[in-house]
Amino acid sequence: AFNCPTIIITPTITHAACYGLNGMASVTVSGGNPPLTYLWNNNSNSNSITAPAGVYSVVVTDANNCAESIQVTITQPPLLIASATAFAVTCEGLCNGVASASASGGTTPYTWLWNTGSNLQSIFNLCPGQYAVTVIDSKGCIDDQTGITIGPGISVKPVIGGDTFICGDET
Repeated sequence: AFNCPTIIITPTITHAACYGLNGMASVTVSGGNPPLTYLWNNNSNSNSITAPAGVYSVVVTDANNCAESIQVTITQPPLLIASATAFAVTCEGLCNGVASASASGGTTPYTWLWNTGSNLQSIFNLCPGQYAVTVIDSKGCIDDQTGITIGPGISVKPVIGGDTFICGDET
């Protein structure tokens, strides 16, 4: 009876950088009698695959029909989700609104880029209007939050006989 030589399969995995993107798995083989054939469970027949996150197996077979298999897992980070909270200006005519961004998923740390040009997580002294923020994680994954509205605030009413102004229900 023929004794199969030992076939050693060593995997190299590059996980998906962003949710929904492909990763890569490749195998290096030592032992066995060339030529070697590869058969992955996604029907690829090379020593490497580019594929979405998941569990994959490969069977390596040598010229004597001796085979060895191994399983690899390609992972992905959670979906990057940007969100923001807006605080209206306190009184009509002022520019003291605030918008603050947050994010979940992806791979920390995050970078912020507002349509104002600011790269801070929170931006201040905003006039009423529409704002947007782009969140970029450490792997370059991107999510946008648009339609962040800074409201106009409460109308200003002058106090009769003086030069003091009050906002809304202030006394």
